[in-house]
Amino acid sequence: RLEAKRDELLLQASSDSLQMLRLEYTIAEKKESLRRKILDVFDKNEDKSSGKNNQLRVLLNERLVTEQVSLNSLRNREKFYRELLAQYRRQSPEMLDRDIELARLQRTQIVHQNLLNYLVERHEEAKIKASSSLGGLRTVTPAGIPQEPLQTRAARNILLSIFFGLGLGFGLALLLDYLDQTVRNRDELERLTGLQVIGQIPQHDSHLSNGTAAAKPNGHLATLPALLRRLHQAKQPTNGHILENYPVTARMRADTPFSEAFRDLRTNLQFYQIDQPLKKVLITSSIPGEGKTVLTSNLALSLTELKKRVVIIDADLRKPRQSGVFGLERVPGFTDYFMDTATYDEILRPVRDDLLYVIPSGRIPPNPTEILHSQKMADLIRRLEGEFDYVLLDSPPLLSVSDSKVLAAMIQTVILVSRFGHTEKRYIKEAIGYLRKSRADVVGLVFNGIEVTRGSGYYKYHYYYEAKKATAEKTRMN
Repeated sequence: RLEAKRDELLLQASSDSLQMLRLEYTIAEKKESLRRKILDVFDKNEDKSSGKNNQLRVLLNERLVTEQVSLNSLRNREKFYRELLAQYRRQSPEMLDRDIELARLQRTQIVHQNLLNYLVERHEEAKIKASSSLGGLRTVTPAGIPQEPLQTRAARNILLSIFFGLGLGFGLALLLDYLDQTVRNRDELERLTGLQVIGQIPQHDSHLSNGTAAAKPNGHLATLPALLRRLHQAKQPTNGHILENYPVTARMRADTPFSEAFRDLRTNLQFYQIDQPLKKVLITSSIPGEGKTVLTSNLALSLTELKKRVVIIDADLRKPRQSGVFGLERVPGFTDYFMDTATYDEILRPVRDDLLYVIPSGRIPPNPTEILHSQKMADLIRRLEGEFDYVLLDSPPLLSVSDSKVLAAMIQTVILVSRFGHTEKRYIKEAIGYLRKSRADVVGLVFNGIEVTRGSGYYKYHYYYEAKKATAEKTRMN
């Protein structure tokens, strides 16, 4: 009973409290008293006549009694702790498992910490050993001081550098030529497509456009006024006014290579069918950015120089640009005419006297292909053929959308534009394949954007312009 009370006090207060000391003292006295009483009873039961109450038996009896008392006390403590453990498990069943897991983890941490300390120690020993050794190196020949300066051999090094530079440049040029899949030659274009090139348009040179090359002493000074003029014209478009944003022959001198190229293209088109001249032509390209819009407008202006009545239809319903070239409002256009929201006279816009007219695209519809493939489109083209000498259609690129394929099957006469150093060979082959499937009659190819000093076959325009300039200079001197 006293031991059970002591164990309960151990759970409540520290073991050095006054009450705990008193209980320990009382328990010790009770044990000693119990031991003596047991020994007295044991001695009384012994046979007194035997004469065997020697000292050894007394010691053994005392030890036996002491161990039995201790065993009894330990059994009582065991029973108390078992009951306490059962109560603890009932109150918090998971806490004991967590304590066991925590003890296991703490033991594992100690093991790993010892291993880490061992590895760090070995690493430091290895670093000290590596820094104190030469790593197996040995001196074969000691370094000596040169007695005279080394020969530079500058001539040989320069010669080798020249040959190496030439070889590297030549190899790089061959590599770039091999990797460049664009068309850069008229003969190559004709050999690739099996068609004739009917026009070569040089790259536009802005300082030759207005015929006032001497009025541009400093390009930086003339940039700001030109930019302001373009912004003003872009904000206030007026009918019949050609904007300066686009290179058109109407604002250029007649002796420039750019203007002469379109006269040459115009002549080739006139000789295409002598008995039955061309009335309608579809102008398209394989991919965007090849200059078909500017080519269409300049070809129309070139035809008006022969007093021919020309109409341009902006059939590119994806990215219409003809209204921007001539400074026209895009609405109303021929899509509005198809939707019966505009009349024929409203969409036919005069641009140059009574010779050049433009039909803008109008509002961009969600279904351009269906509109271009409609019977009303065919009727509109037939009506324009009866009123004009030439009907030019500016259509989207062939490989981008299917609009041009529909128009090519309807118009039948097509001009394909390819740009110098821009159009890849595979795109040209694919575009020609589409046109042949549509059974369209390809009038010819136009090689656009040729550099005057690099394009093969364009030295004649450069020569023509230089001759005219020399004649004008001689006339001015006289």
